[in-house]
Amino acid sequence: MLAGAHLAGAALATVSMAIHHGLCHILGDTVGVPHGIANAIMLPHAMRFNLDVAAPELALAAEAMGLGRENKTDAQMAQVGTDYVEKLIRGLSLPQHLRDASVAENDLLKLAALAFNSATVQNNPRRLASVQEAKTLFRAAW
Repeated sequence: MLAGAHLAGAALATVSMAIHHGLCHILGDTVGVPHGIANAIMLPHAMRFNLDVAAPELALAAEAMGLGRENKTDAQMAQVGTDYVEKLIRGLSLPQHLRDASVAENDLLKLAALAFNSATVQNNPRRLASVQEAKTLFRAAW
């Protein structure tokens, strides 16, 4: 775990963060969701949000996870990878929804407004178009 945490920290120190990590920081800072739990809940939703604009990159990630390409398009492979990540997280018995991490439904709009106005969240290949779109993303995770 220490080696993994070190490698993750080294990677984060050399890149710009985007929607996934930005949403997780908002969840931790605003409603107290532990960072690792927020990451587990939000990762499949962030991947789905980015499918249309990052399919080639997500397809490469799916291949790196050992998922067979088998004549799939980048979009299909990206979806396979997203589904696999969701299944993996479910298999770890981690919370699957924000409500499982004590996030109240009436907090979703406040979280969405913070997300829409976050430079980290908007530093994403696909920008959030509105507070409502951010709320839809949080609602899917709720």
